[in-house]
Amino acid sequence: MLKVSEENKLLSEIEADPQPSNSTYNPLLFLFLGISSLVGWSATLSSIPYFQKQYPNYSIEFYLPIPYFVAGIIVGFSMPKASLFISQDLRIIVSLLIQIFSLIALTILGKYQGDSCNFLFIKKTIIKDFILLMIDSFFIGLSSTILQSSGLGLASKTDKRNISLFSIGTALSGLSIAALRVILEQYVEDKYDSILIYLNISNFLNVLTLIIYFYYMRKLKVLRKTEQFGVCQTFYNTTKKAFPIPLLIFINYLQTFMLFPGLSLQYKFDENLEKLGGVLLLLDFSIGDLIGKTLAGFVKTQTQERIIGLIIIRFAFYFNFIQLALGNFDNDWIAFTNMFLFSFLNGYITTSLYILGPQKISNIGLDEQKYNQEIEKVGFVSGFSLFAGIMIGSFLSLSFQNVKQD
Repeated sequence: MLKVSEENKLLSEIEADPQPSNSTYNPLLFLFLGISSLVGWSATLSSIPYFQKQYPNYSIEFYLPIPYFVAGIIVGFSMPKASLFISQDLRIIVSLLIQIFSLIALTILGKYQGDSCNFLFIKKTIIKDFILLMIDSFFIGLSSTILQSSGLGLASKTDKRNISLFSIGTALSGLSIAALRVILEQYVEDKYDSILIYLNISNFLNVLTLIIYFYYMRKLKVLRKTEQFGVCQTFYNTTKKAFPIPLLIFINYLQTFMLFPGLSLQYKFDENLEKLGGVLLLLDFSIGDLIGKTLAGFVKTQTQERIIGLIIIRFAFYFNFIQLALGNFDNDWIAFTNMFLFSFLNGYITTSLYILGPQKISNIGLDEQKYNQEIEKVGFVSGFSLFAGIMIGSFLSLSFQNVKQD
């Protein structure tokens, strides 16, 4: 009888990830997980101008994000269930490796283009290059979403500080690429050289994150104990417990990506900033987002009511950006100030909701392991809501494409 008990104890230790305490991980890990979760996609977006020239007859700016969004929705929806039998270590390590190789593939696709010829009335470049580019976008979305969901889920099981650091890392990824883009626009003429720099720096950060994670990780585990609910039921149960946090995250990012970058970049700068104006607005957004995400981590008490109020206030930016695009607010400083406030609120609300999410889970009637699993799943659902908001907001932004100054 004692032998059976010891075997069951050993099996439990193998199947379940040890629950992290505040001292299990170095805060640096969460910062770099946040950076890597978005830096690959930030670099990919920065490469769009180059691919627009490679495929002038196709709307790359519209098509390239689609596979990324599809991968994100699939992963985000299934993650609360998948996390119960695929360990956190395996998810993070494999997603980093997929992202590294996907960005390498993107540099190859950018360099070597197939010769044009007709195949079933479709150019070979579409069959060989364009479709490969879409497939690569899918894998970048796959890796980014797994990494973001797993990183946020892990941070949610520790403390407010690590949640804030993860969120700050996501902002730093956008800021680093935006700042780099300002520099390259001035000093590098060859667009391929620019995307080569973007993607190589992104992969350097990914490799650094991988090294840091290997250093702090526990013994690698592949399988975890599963539960009786299916994917849909698990997702529904977690969303219900965390409500309305997932809905608020969705609305926040729906607002952001309906207006940014599309409508927000329709503003026409004066002659002095005509070339760099749009790039500086992107940098302005990244700075405001970073400051907002950082300050939210220092607020002692976050309240759901305050965040709902800030989300309602953000609807005023629809009017602001439309007026800027129409030229009714013809002042560069107004454009920069408006963008900063818009992105600041985006960052502040994001970190605040990430912190409030785990607080929705009660530990009454749950052992420590089950309680931490429930908190982790809230992180997954939060990541899915963010991704869904980005996707739907990006599509709805097309309704503003004709709003611009004559």
